[in-house]
Amino acid sequence: MPNITRGGNTVGLLAYLLGEGRANEHKDQHIIAGSSSLMFQFGNRTLTHEEALHAGALLDLDRRVHGTSMMGKRTSWDYENEQYRDDGEGPNHVWHVSLSLRPDERPLSDETWARIATDFVREMGFADPDDPNDNPCRWVAVRHGVTKNGGDHIHIALNLVREDGRPSRTWNDYSRAQHTANVLEHKYGLEILDSREHGRGSKGIQPAEQAAALREGKDLTDREALEVRVRAALVVATTEAEFLRELRGQDVIFRPRFARGDTNVVVGYSVALRPRSGGEPKWYGGSSLAYDLTLPRMRQNWHDYSHTRREALELWHHTERATPPDRPEHGGNYDRAIADLTVETIERLRALTPGDRVGLANVASDLAGAYAALAFDMGNTHPHIAATARAFGRLAQLKDDPRQHRVSSLAVRNGVRALRASRAFGKHNRGVAIAASMIEISMALSEAVRYQKQRDTALRIIGEISNVQSAWDMHDLSAADEFRTYIAERRSQATQGRKQSNVAVLERPVVLETDAPIDTVTPKPEVDEVNTDGDTRRMTKQELLATNRFLSVLGSKGKRQGTPTPPPMGTRPRPRPQPPQGRGR
Repeated sequence: MPNITRGGNTVGLLAYLLGEGRANEHKDQHIIAGSSSLMFQFGNRTLTHEEALHAGALLDLDRRVHGTSMMGKRTSWDYENEQYRDDGEGPNHVWHVSLSLRPDERPLSDETWARIATDFVREMGFADPDDPNDNPCRWVAVRHGVTKNGGDHIHIALNLVREDGRPSRTWNDYSRAQHTANVLEHKYGLEILDSREHGRGSKGIQPAEQAAALREGKDLTDREALEVRVRAALVVATTEAEFLRELRGQDVIFRPRFARGDTNVVVGYSVALRPRSGGEPKWYGGSSLAYDLTLPRMRQNWHDYSHTRREALELWHHTERATPPDRPEHGGNYDRAIADLTVETIERLRALTPGDRVGLANVASDLAGAYAALAFDMGNTHPHIAATARAFGRLAQLKDDPRQHRVSSLAVRNGVRALRASRAFGKHNRGVAIAASMIEISMALSEAVRYQKQRDTALRIIGEISNVQSAWDMHDLSAADEFRTYIAERRSQATQGRKQSNVAVLERPVVLETDAPIDTVTPKPEVDEVNTDGDTRRMTKQELLATNRFLSVLGSKGKRQGTPTPPPMGTRPRPRPQPPQGRGR
């Protein structure tokens, strides 16, 4: 994972990288690759402090000789909080990147790291040792032990002033570094980052936003909270006007961005949390929330007719007219609606074919919206629900634009509305039943992600599932068992209906279930190996802990088992399919 920072102190950076570290954590620090002049004098050996300073001065030679000045934004990495830090404006000719392996990956040799570093610098366009006409940037690659988390890694320090005094081009360097890392992961047989491989991405949160949330005692920054609320509105809306009304129901204010010179065409939007009395709203554009929450992307989720466009335009011009929708109390079909949401989502996941990243993103978007709706109605009492909504939202964010029109199905919308209509989350049985439904869906999502050859994402989903249990009292899971049995029966009915008709009747086209077996994995605590893409590897301690936490949630009637192994979905005993009784309001 490339981690890029910019600064202006070449000598100071080299002194740190080749020194003992902040807490003597650096071990056997040495330069493994770099420009020929630096390698000739300082390569492949431990340097004294004076030699490290000399190396830093040599790295800065071309800039000083030509008097080239580069000024701009500077950033550094906060190692304690593991986040970027804004260092303001100033000299920023030093380009620094760290390339890290996961803690469970085997360490590489100096020779392999040297080849990776050389390839990385070449692919980024900074220096090509094979091109005699190149005016390269001076650079070094330093290795000094493992990261705080135990991952093998190197640092590349590079002066952006080239040999002839010209400043090097850095436009879009973060995206280019991500692409280069993916190329090198394949070339050298390293673990491949799922999100980068499958064209996903998410918006980062700035340190200042995190600090403000901490000062105000909030679990989420304003931007994170807005993402959750926009997703909750999106998942139930079938038109643009409905979406705007849902936003008002989420205590979100909005404003349009019109096309240049034409107030009849809305091309974007901004949202803000309703400020306290006397406060000013903090506005965020849709593109700053998530890749899939821009207005053009969201419009692919809605019915588009002339009358719906007119209605939406009226609300954009007069935002105060976007009255929140009614929130009816749930009726007798509450359990059926939740079960239908669960069954349809699982069936959609089972119908995905390998490589169908758009289909997977669509399901993840609906699931993120369901969690987001729960998160808003439950307020700040269960922050794990909002965190899970954002985690699944990241799975829905494709960087490219697939242009696939879709509207959330009736089962999804009714299920989410039923979740929101119920104000009984404080009642133990109702809460546990909801938790059981969400866990069933999430586990199916994890299996589908594994089927798409995204092992790391699947493990993270299992980790998110294990956090859901903290949202409810899980001492007595009889309600969850009964609800899961009911869901299993509903799935059986859906499967029988599909076999009879061979057609899935939904509001949007779906891929019919194939005969290809799904690469599901039933993790057990005593098993420490999993098969991934034909390779056998030992599960890490973190993976085992995450899997075991998930299994403990699904234990029989809340009793912790020594080696709990849940049966495959849909194979539990099937009594008559009646909704659970006695858990209404």
